[in-house]
Amino acid sequence: MSPHLSSDQRRKSTGTAVFGPLRVILLLLLVLGMTACASPASIAQCRASGTSGTATGTWPLANEDYANTRDAADSLISSRNVSQLCLAWTFPVNGVSVSGAMATAPIVVDGTVYLQDLQSNVYAVDLQSGALKWNHLYNAANLGPNGVAVDQGRVFAVSSMQTIVALDAATGTQMWSRQIPSPDTQGIDQQLTAYNGTLYLSTIPGTAPDEAHYYQGGSMGILYALDEPVSYTH
Repeated sequence: MSPHLSSDQRRKSTGTAVFGPLRVILLLLLVLGMTACASPASIAQCRASGTSGTATGTWPLANEDYANTRDAADSLISSRNVSQLCLAWTFPVNGVSVSGAMATAPIVVDGTVYLQDLQSNVYAVDLQSGALKWNHLYNAANLGPNGVAVDQGRVFAVSSMQTIVALDAATGTQMWSRQIPSPDTQGIDQQLTAYNGTLYLSTIPGTAPDEAHYYQGGSMGILYALDEPVSYTH
């Protein structure tokens, strides 16, 4: 039997930032080797000064770890050097829904930045250069906070309000697609969580990406656990 959740209010993460309604530029600030920039500099200035450094580290989950600490414990940024940050690269994110262009932080795994916009499009970007490695475009509006999960060489994403997909992390090739809830009663608008071969998600009591009143009295969501390689159970 499926566990059920009920709520009389919209479940949104208080730590989730919703970016601008027209166009978002994703900024990655690299701090290794900082010496000369007294204020945020242009990409050309940063490269010319030799202070852009080399990007390192990971951010493998939406809130960094399974404890949701949001703590970059090994960060080199401090109150003493934050003014020396240089702009290393930018990446345009154009998929916009009623909530803007992005609703969750990117994930960084093995030198690649994975992100999803609010038209359900998934991108893989090189951490060092900001160059696009691949994208998979679904162009399906989502209210968010949607976002990807990465586990065992796969990137998992909500490709529509009722559908989950698995993509090859190296190439972006779609490996499988599964419709989860009924289009008449349930939808999916939240970031997925993957752990040790199992994908976890929750539905919401609504089916459209722009409905304002999902959570009325008696509303419920359903928790699902999906087998990452092929099938799913709930």
